Amino acid sequence: MLWIITASCVIYFFTSATALRCILENSIIKKAAIENCSSSVTDCFWFKCNSLDKETNEKGCNDNLGNLWNCQVLSEACLLTGGKAYCDTCVKDLCNNAMATSFASLTIITILSILLILNIAV
Repeated sequence: MLWIITASCVIYFFTSATALRCILENSIIKKAAIENCSSSVTDCFWFKCNSLDKETNEKGCNDNLGNLWNCQVLSEACLLTGGKAYCDTCVKDLCNNAMATSFASLTIITILSILLILNIAV
């Protein structure tokens, strides 16, 4: 009986469709929040626009079906104001959190450096 319950839980875990979650942060929502994306969204985005007078940062679900909130639309609006646009997308849950990305990159670089030093010393 326990085997059946365990197998059912495992099957449910791997087959249940859950919506992607992204970090939401923009000029209206200053503090980062978690956004549950619609089922059509397959990636999160982190957008930056550098213009002469200000820098704009946006994060959220990259809704390519919508016409207001995705990398393409934000980039076009940035370029129209004379700014330089940068947009990065990712496909994992909460992957557009810059703090987590920076920490992971720093950790990987540190580990690789230690391994390189140990290899040279041996």
